[in-house]
Amino acid sequence: VETSAGLKVDKVATQIAGVLNDPRSWVGAGKVRFQLTADPAKAALTVVLASPKTIAAVCKTSAGSCVAGGKLFVDALSWKNPPSTYAGNTASWQQYLINHGVGVVLAKKSADCTKAGKPAPVMMAQQSDLGGCTANPWPYP
Repeated sequence: VETSAGLKVDKVATQIAGVLNDPRSWVGAGKVRFQLTADPAKAALTVVLASPKTIAAVCKTSAGSCVAGGKLFVDALSWKNPPSTYAGNTASWQQYLINHGVGVVLAKKSADCTKAGKPAPVMMAQQSDLGGCTANPWPYP
């Protein structure tokens, strides 16, 4: 967590670990597992909450998240400010950001809403138009 984000590192790390180890997350299929490690050299995946400036430099984009150099970079400004599709539900938006980003790391394909009124696939962009689906932060809701 970049210091400019104004977030507590231990709290964010524990929150992300909780999301990734929730049975509704990618562990739900029984093919992957996640755990915190104190030694970055032993980590297969690093999640970085970064400023928009860092995101622009690393991701070569003006906003959002990306995967670069074996790390998942999540825009800390977006982390703290959910879009209208998540109607002020910050925790669910943060769950979505982590699950969607880790899905990219796991080479999951982008998806679209297949049936109005149903939960959106986690690999669907959910920051603006849900295409008739409902917001959903989980791969296995």
